[in-house]
Amino acid sequence: MLKPYITGTPFAPIEFNLKLAEYTLFGKIDTIFESGLINYRYTKVKVKDRLRSWIYHLVLNSVESTLHPKKSILITEDVIITFLPLKESSTILLDLIKKYWEGLSKPLPFFPETSWKCARAILEKEMPDEEALKSARDEWEGDDYHRGESEEPSLQLCFGKGDPLNADFRKIALEIFEPMIKTSVS
Repeated sequence: MLKPYITGTPFAPIEFNLKLAEYTLFGKIDTIFESGLINYRYTKVKVKDRLRSWIYHLVLNSVESTLHPKKSILITEDVIITFLPLKESSTILLDLIKKYWEGLSKPLPFFPETSWKCARAILEKEMPDEEALKSARDEWEGDDYHRGESEEPSLQLCFGKGDPLNADFRKIALEIFEPMIKTSVS
C-alpha cells in the first residue's frame, strides 16, 4: 500500500527551529522522500490524523529549504490525502499556534470531529450555516450507535450542559479547517 508513494532515497530528517512571532517551534521531521512527506496509519482516517499531518505539512513548507519536496501525503486504510505545497504556511501555522495558546488559557469551542463535520458541510457540501450546524450537532450529541463528542469528560468539565455550538464554534472550525480543506486532495 505504501510502496507506490515512497519514491527515491529517503531524505535526511529535517531538524527545525522556527521563530513565528513570539513563539518558537522546534523538532524533527522524518519520512521525507522524493514524493514528499509520508504519514501513514493502518486504520480508518480520523480527524486527529488529518490535523497531525496538516501541522507537519505546514512546518515542512515553513522551513527554509529548497532541497526537500513541499508536498505531504497521508495514507490510511480508507483514504489517501495529498497536501499541496503552499506559500502562506508560516501564517497558517502561526494562527494554529495562537489558537492552541488561547485554548490553554480558556476553553475554546473547538472539538475535532464536530468542528470537522461543520467545516466540511460549509466548504465542501456548500450547506447553509443552519444545516451545517445541525450536521455538527449530530456529531456532538451522538446517537444510539455512536457516542457524541459532548460525552467526553474533559469537554463536559469545560462546557458543562451549555450549548457551545454557536457562532464562535463555527468561526473557529472554519479558521482551523478551511486552509487544510482548500490545500488537500483526496
